[in-house]
Amino acid sequence: RALAAQRRTVHTHLERGSARRGRMADDAAKEVEAARALPFGERVRHPKWKVRNEAWSEVASTSELVPWYAGEHAELFVIGVSDTNSAAQATALEALCAALGAAQSGEDALVSSHGAAVCKGVCSKCLSGRPNTVKRAKESLLLFAELGRGDLIVDAVVAYALPHKVSKVALAGVEALTEALRTYGSKALDVKGLLRQVPKLFDAKDVKVRGAAKELTAEFCRWIHPGVIREVLLQGAREALKKDVEALISQNEGQQVKPLKALRGEEEPAAVAGGEATAEEGVEAGAGAGAPAKEEPKIDAFDLSEPVAVLPDLAEFWSGLKEQKWSKRRDALLVLRVKASVPKIEHGDFLPVAKELKRVVSSDSNVSCVNAAIDCVDFLARGLRKSFRAPAKLLFPVLLEKYKEKSAAVTRSIHKSLGSVLEMSVSVADVQEDLVKNIKHKNPKNKVETLKLCCAALQVSREASSVAKVHDTVLKEATKATQDSSPDVREAATQLVIEFARIAGGAHAIESYLGQIDNARMSKIMRALQGSGGEEEPKPVKAATKRPTTASSKKPKGKEAKPKPTPTTSSSSSKGIPSRPIQMEGAVEELRGLFGEETFEGLKSATWKDRLQAVKDIRERAKDLCSGSEAKVDVLVAALCQVPGWGDSNFQVLLNVFEIFLDIVQGDHRVTREVAELMVAGCVEKIADAKLNAKVCDLLDKCAAAVNQELLVMKVLGKSKSHRNPKVLLESLEWVSNSLSRTSARRVDPKTLIEATKLHLGHSNPNIRLAATNVLAMVIACRGLENKSYLGEVKPTVMANIDATVADLRANKGITPASPKKTPSRKGAGAREVVVEVEEEAALDAVDSQLPSGVLDRLGDTNWKTRRAALDELKQVARTRKDAVRANVSGIIGALRLRLHDANKNLIIVTLEILQHLPSSFDAKLWERHGKIIIADVLRVLCDNKKAVREAGCLTLHTWTDKFALKSMQTYLVGFVSDAKTNVDGKVSVLSFLSEVADESALQLEDCLQDALSIVADCLLGKALSLREAATALLKSLVEVFQVEKVKEQMASCTKAHQECLVACLTKLGHIAPPAGSEAKRPRTSLSRRSSQGARAARPATAGARVTPSSTPKAAPKAAAEADAFAENGDKAERARKGRKRSAVSKPLVEDLQRPETLRTLESCLAQHCTQNLRSLLFHTDFKKHCAAVEVIASLVEDESSLQGVLDNLDLVLQWFAIRICEGNMQVLVKILDCVGGLADALKARGHSVTDYEAGCLLPCLVEKCGHNIDRIRQSYRELLTKLADVYSPKPLVLSLLQGTSSKNHRTKVVCVEVLEALYASHDSEFHSSKIIKEVASLIQERDVTLKNKALALLSAVYQNVGAGIWRYLSSVPEPVKATLEAKFKTLEPVAAASRTPGSAKRPGTAPAAPRTPSSERATPTSSLKFRASPARRGPADEAAATWSRSMKRAASDDLSESVEGMKQLCHVLLDFAKKTSDLDVTVLVGSSDKLVYELSEKVSVIFSKAIKDMQESASRVPEPGSSRGCKYVLNTLMHSFQLSPMAAAVSEPTLRKIMKNLLMLLLNQTVPALEEGGQLLKALNVLMLKILENANRTSTFLSLLWLLGEGGAVEDQGLRTKFSDLTIKCCIKCVKNLETSIEEGLQVEAVLVGVNAFLGSLERGEMRERLRSDDKPLRMVKTVINELCKIKGKGIYESMVSIPRKEGSLLYTYVDLYSSMANKTSAATANAAQARREELASIFEKIGEGDGAGLQLLYKFTLSHPRVSIDGHLSKTSESFQRYIKDGLAACARQSDLNKENRSEGGEEAAGKQVPAEPRRTSYSIEELRQRVERAKALLNK
Repeated sequence: RALAAQRRTVHTHLERGSARRGRMADDAAKEVEAARALPFGERVRHPKWKVRNEAWSEVASTSELVPWYAGEHAELFVIGVSDTNSAAQATALEALCAALGAAQSGEDALVSSHGAAVCKGVCSKCLSGRPNTVKRAKESLLLFAELGRGDLIVDAVVAYALPHKVSKVALAGVEALTEALRTYGSKALDVKGLLRQVPKLFDAKDVKVRGAAKELTAEFCRWIHPGVIREVLLQGAREALKKDVEALISQNEGQQVKPLKALRGEEEPAAVAGGEATAEEGVEAGAGAGAPAKEEPKIDAFDLSEPVAVLPDLAEFWSGLKEQKWSKRRDALLVLRVKASVPKIEHGDFLPVAKELKRVVSSDSNVSCVNAAIDCVDFLARGLRKSFRAPAKLLFPVLLEKYKEKSAAVTRSIHKSLGSVLEMSVSVADVQEDLVKNIKHKNPKNKVETLKLCCAALQVSREASSVAKVHDTVLKEATKATQDSSPDVREAATQLVIEFARIAGGAHAIESYLGQIDNARMSKIMRALQGSGGEEEPKPVKAATKRPTTASSKKPKGKEAKPKPTPTTSSSSSKGIPSRPIQMEGAVEELRGLFGEETFEGLKSATWKDRLQAVKDIRERAKDLCSGSEAKVDVLVAALCQVPGWGDSNFQVLLNVFEIFLDIVQGDHRVTREVAELMVAGCVEKIADAKLNAKVCDLLDKCAAAVNQELLVMKVLGKSKSHRNPKVLLESLEWVSNSLSRTSARRVDPKTLIEATKLHLGHSNPNIRLAATNVLAMVIACRGLENKSYLGEVKPTVMANIDATVADLRANKGITPASPKKTPSRKGAGAREVVVEVEEEAALDAVDSQLPSGVLDRLGDTNWKTRRAALDELKQVARTRKDAVRANVSGIIGALRLRLHDANKNLIIVTLEILQHLPSSFDAKLWERHGKIIIADVLRVLCDNKKAVREAGCLTLHTWTDKFALKSMQTYLVGFVSDAKTNVDGKVSVLSFLSEVADESALQLEDCLQDALSIVADCLLGKALSLREAATALLKSLVEVFQVEKVKEQMASCTKAHQECLVACLTKLGHIAPPAGSEAKRPRTSLSRRSSQGARAARPATAGARVTPSSTPKAAPKAAAEADAFAENGDKAERARKGRKRSAVSKPLVEDLQRPETLRTLESCLAQHCTQNLRSLLFHTDFKKHCAAVEVIASLVEDESSLQGVLDNLDLVLQWFAIRICEGNMQVLVKILDCVGGLADALKARGHSVTDYEAGCLLPCLVEKCGHNIDRIRQSYRELLTKLADVYSPKPLVLSLLQGTSSKNHRTKVVCVEVLEALYASHDSEFHSSKIIKEVASLIQERDVTLKNKALALLSAVYQNVGAGIWRYLSSVPEPVKATLEAKFKTLEPVAAASRTPGSAKRPGTAPAAPRTPSSERATPTSSLKFRASPARRGPADEAAATWSRSMKRAASDDLSESVEGMKQLCHVLLDFAKKTSDLDVTVLVGSSDKLVYELSEKVSVIFSKAIKDMQESASRVPEPGSSRGCKYVLNTLMHSFQLSPMAAAVSEPTLRKIMKNLLMLLLNQTVPALEEGGQLLKALNVLMLKILENANRTSTFLSLLWLLGEGGAVEDQGLRTKFSDLTIKCCIKCVKNLETSIEEGLQVEAVLVGVNAFLGSLERGEMRERLRSDDKPLRMVKTVINELCKIKGKGIYESMVSIPRKEGSLLYTYVDLYSSMANKTSAATANAAQARREELASIFEKIGEGDGAGLQLLYKFTLSHPRVSIDGHLSKTSESFQRYIKDGLAACARQSDLNKENRSEGGEEAAGKQVPAEPRRTSYSIEELRQRVERAKALLNK
């Protein structure tokens, strides 16, 4: 019951709703019915939409629409299009379209009065509606355009549609404008106002709007010249946008520009559809038309552009013109040209500019400057137009006079500039006097060029009224010039007269001026006028769809003058060439239909293999598809020219395209002119490609035979002339020469060809000039010497070269001029021509199979020039005469095999070039058989030491790959690589060849992959690094092509050794996982490093934060993308090892940095360690990208998390900085200097120092380039070099700056001295060297006053620091320099010892050396230098002391992380103190130095042990990032401590013992190099030991080393003990070398001797004997110390041994007695003997000089007695003739002495019984006797 009640309720509600709706419908119907009686205006304003809709429906359906478009109801459409109801709005739009369709013109009320409001409503309300509404709205807008009111729709769309917030409204508006422009043309729209809005659409958010804007731009290009669009719209657009629009423009190029519909009231354009009329029908139809169609308005960029101010920005132009150097003057002119190269220039006073340009053109001797000035005139005329009238008239006569220049470039520039002036600025009448004057010029070239200029100017401006003004001047002089002696002048004058006649309406209009012209030339003028239609310029004739008419075709009416027959045969005429139009637009789509979608997509693929396969498919199917259908042939040729097109980068694809064209030419198809032209375009584009040259020449030959040789030759010359690659023109001329030689030039018009070729006689390329000479000589030799008249006036040397070449062709190649043939009668002329043609072809075929006479015999001639000439002939035969090659292949290959072993390398290269062309004459199977004969010799060429020969050999192998299967070639390659005689270059060349094959045509390697892997394995086992790298590159290419699985499968067949080698290489490349357990040993590749970075945790934000698993962030921040720009790696040490040994103080080699291979090597290194985005910025050609790259690096340096990546690749980054600095771009240079400064600050804050290898990458470049000519940049260099001392060792920095003082740039010298002066304030100890101070003193002799003063200032600072001790370093300076310094030093006083800064003080506790004055007088020894404590004061000093104390306590903490932070703070304090920026008192440092070093000596062992333990316990057994941070800080703190002399001298002996032992043990630890930056740590340990030896107290240092040699060096491991002793001995040797200086500075000899005595006393007698027997090194070192002390002190050494008791058997006294006696006697005896020998030698040379003949005998005896005494010192001061006299005399004496010995041996022996008198007893001992005493002492000890 409930459900039933519910149903009844629902039913009741439904019935009530239906009744209600019925009542409402009835009410609406009644209301509509009632509204029909209302006036129409009230109906369209009715609130009910149905009423409004019905009203507009009535308007749309009525046929009487006059009131609606011309009456009172027109204004109602404004309301209708803005209706809020979409249905009513759509009906109103339909009514609007009906009314506009019925309107008569744009003057009707609907259009003229209410059109703007209606268009506003349509654009603002209708374009956002439903699709049908939008369609109607577009239709209505088009109707407004049809009525001639396109301005209304442009204004409405621009104001309301384009800025609409809904993108589809803007899209509909742009589409409406595009359709209006396409339908009615540019005259229907206000293009100027519309163009300004298009750039805004390019930046629209909606991609559809941007696409529509591109379509609109492309449509503009159909109606406006594309150059105008590019200047106005695309000049500042993005590259991607330019590319898209250019593609659309290229699609519309070639289309006939004609509106689809005419405007209302105009005639409709002629319909194109419905069949094409012939040329004659088109002319007749055009003549019968009532009124000519209205031309489309010509739009210029000048009208569309805003004026640009040029005059205010010409400061650089005015200053540059005053420079003496021509390049700077040219750059100034280029500045003006760039400024003026805008469409419109703002008006101003350009007369001063014109005067300067006039001066340059008339008086400048440099052609480049003249050419640039002429180009400026062109741009100014185009940008100023009529405002340039006065300057143009000033420049016009100067430019005309400049026609006398021989440079073709200048002539072209003058033509272009004067053409622009006559077109834009002045008329011919304005400059008629200048023109007449130049037509009368005595130089024929001036006459010719002026006449041509006048002719071109008249063709531009064809107004008869303005041209009539120059009849009495220019025309009158032109008629006189028709009788000139020069043929070129006569021809140019005749053409000008013809142009005057055409403009005037015929020859009768200027008949009064033609009286001086002869009858022959007058007839030529009349023929030209009649040929152009009587009075009009000839119009282009449309190509007919039918076959060309034959002799029976209808002839044009009227009498025509018959042209004179040319000397060529009928085959040279182009009338018989078939012609049919080719539609390029739809050819690609038709190709898709012919060959299917798959093949078409393959042609467009980016992968070359897909394109190659698609072209091969087309070649297989082309013959069947195109048989019998010429239309399909046209489609195929036109489509292949576009897809893949001539821009394809793969030569195999293009080779197959040319093969298709050859099949077409050789087939049954009739090749038309258009098809041949398309083929020629591709041939010319690729004729310079060595791999395609033979095929291209073959195709051109076939086209010339199939179509017409003259046509082909002229097309080739025309297209190659404008090509930017000069090699294209060269190869084209060579082909023309070869083609003419085959046909004896019978099929060409000699005049036409000579005129086209002689232009290249003035080319800048000598090879092109030679090729042009050969072509001209070939034509003249074949067609007769009378054709030389067509050359005109050429240089005598050029004419002599042509004559010589003609004589050579006739003498050596047997070329004779063709005999003149009589012109056959008209009856049977065709048959005779056919017979002649057949005879010529038969004769040519007979000659084709023969080689030039004796060419193979001349290949073996002994004269290399003869062999070269024979090879050149054979090269031409190989390129052009395939039949001759096939007929003589055996002899050719045999002769070429011998030439591959020629001693002349250039002949080997030519031979290889011939071998590159030979395969084109054979099929693959036949050439493979012939190639096997010579391939071994070609491979042997790859071992040549000349790179060009090896490259030619590789190119030969490449060209063979198409005809010689790589599988067959692989056998020879394997044997060649495995041959022991093959050098590294040969193997590398083979690997490079195989790598290129793998990249370009990998399919050929698939069958011989195993052989390729064998070659790779052999080379991987080689010793040469380049060989292994090339093998690795080939293996990498093979893996990329064939995948790892297939490579591993083929490896199974290799030998075991090869398999292991390949597996190791693949593992290193990351393609094979390493075996278990070998991960720690495997070197990490760049791939593994990058893959592991994602798993690494980010570096903590602060240096002091502890790294714990909980505190390590799991996700990198947003800056991780920047942080990963450089990959952290440890390859820097390896790069330093492999790199060239070049330190920071080496000579800066800027030339090396500027070589292209340097940049390529750097790019390959960075490719492994930086991201692709950063690498693209670093190595981009645009300097703006370089600036962006520097900014990226600077941001990485500022971020602590990314700094480590920069440091790991710091050497590569610095190399890149050096290269960019050498390039000299100002913006890049400024950014680099700022970035390096920031990098130095970051390194200083991090406590990181730059290594010698890293500094050597940039520092030499900075030093060499610091003398910049801009003061601001020079200051930046100065500050940067000073700042580098904070992160780099001062000593090499000083030496590098010292090299800068020898630069040729005086500013560089000044900057280097200034930096040295700044460095001396904080690193004075590094300057106290004779080398440095002498170099600085030498600068005093420089002429530059600034440099001289800077050097004096630096030396003055040294003098104030060291006082009179400076003269120790200036002992050998010239006297003028010494006098200058003495005068300077008199005004100065040395600073007292106590007032010196800590950085400049001497070593405390040592006595200074006795100073030496310039007069060599000894001064009294000064007292030891002591440091005086500063007076107690409060403030900064106390705070600094407290900071120092806290840092020391923190560094002594047991917590290692806390201790490292303390060391970091200590480093900063010590750095500030060294730079004198700290308030810390020196006494605080000196008092705490011993404690600090003692604590750090403990920390050294602990920190290093912790780092080693962590590395060994890690899973990967590799150091974690940051693990060596503590090691670096503890070493840095010790380094800074020992660099400060006061602190180093205050360290006690026990502390020194401890720290030195710990450091030496770390140096011997084998695991330290494996730590992170282990190489840097080892270097730091070495440097620290050197600093200890240099700056620590000398006495303590010696005693510590003696302790280490003795009991301190006790180590359990005997091998380690030996190494420890060796290191200690090296330290001792370094100290012993400076022992004398140390004694002078206060070394306590007595303490040292006590230490030596303790060492010797600790040895027991048995141990002593054992050490003496084994020649123990520590004992030898101690004995060396004793010996050196004895040498220095002499007998005075006993005074230092008072405290040592003299016991029996004391070894110390034994050695001191021995060495002191040896030293005294040896030194005295040696000095006396040396002086005696010098005196004796001087007396001997004096005798020789006096002419004494016995002098040579005495000299010979002296050399025998004293063989170690050199006489070179005396001879070096004599002449060369005297030196030869001495040497010859000594040789003669030696021969005489040998002869005397022989004579004595033949005589009797003397009695042996004579008594020898006893020698007297000596009072002194010789050296030998002293040695014997030593031996006896050893024997005594052994007992």
